[in-house]
Amino acid sequence: MLHGIIEKATFWKEPVSQQIAFIPLHGGFLFLHAILLVAYTIFALVSWVNAPTVETFSSQEASIFGPLSLNVTVQCPSCVLHTKKSKFWSVTHSYPPEFDQCADEGTKVTNDEVTTLATLCRTTDNIQDPTGIKVWLGNMTAHGPRATVIVSQSTDTAHPLQVTTPIEAWHEKTLLLGMTVTRDKDDCTSAAQCSLKRELYLASMQYDGKVDWGDFVGDSWAGGQLHVRMIRFAHVYTQVPKQSIPDVFASIGGAHGLLVSILAWPVLIATFLGRYLRKDGKGAGPNSLAVETADS
Repeated sequence: MLHGIIEKATFWKEPVSQQIAFIPLHGGFLFLHAILLVAYTIFALVSWVNAPTVETFSSQEASIFGPLSLNVTVQCPSCVLHTKKSKFWSVTHSYPPEFDQCADEGTKVTNDEVTTLATLCRTTDNIQDPTGIKVWLGNMTAHGPRATVIVSQSTDTAHPLQVTTPIEAWHEKTLLLGMTVTRDKDDCTSAAQCSLKRELYLASMQYDGKVDWGDFVGDSWAGGQLHVRMIRFAHVYTQVPKQSIPDVFASIGGAHGLLVSILAWPVLIATFLGRYLRKDGKGAGPNSLAVETADS
């Protein structure tokens, strides 16, 4: 065994030199500590490299993420000119100044275009107010092919929304669209602040009743109308960033401290037994381990 000479002093005795035996248990547990710490370090680094992207989900007001552009395509082979309004159909979006998130969009009316670029912005839950997108059909026969309105998201997304809504004579319908937001940073509300993607999905399609216009007497000719609105809450998915390298090393440091705490107990117990208990079981003083002193 290895031996070392240490100086020990107390306030009631003169300094003495004691020969302290090196306990092999210390070396064994130090070696075990090193092996376990290296193993945990490899595990932590591999886990960090292969960690999957984690997303959190929340429901937030859709208005904070701003308006979206939609392509509105009208197909109405049975439509005829509405003589009083001098048009076949119109696509309108209207946002009064009281809606701050939409005020810059104002009001836009497009007549008789097959495809129109319109803006969808969150306003209210009242489908009877004039906000949102409105597709007005002036006059179509009840005996011909029904009209079709195709609403699609104009932004470039992996799976862009495209909803086809049939409109028959006299029908008034509402298309309710929801928004899904994917982002990589909390509190980010636009693509200028982080990597943010907005996509629409079909939340509901409902029949509201009948319209009251048409050029001809009777049920053979009538108009139609479609409202497009955004529902109140957006589904927000936030990508949680992976651990950084300092975080990985901090976890390794924590593992080191835990290993020291666990492996220290056997060493402390062995030291206690070797210092305070004789082989014959009788107690000994704190200096009984000394087998050789400077005075002997």
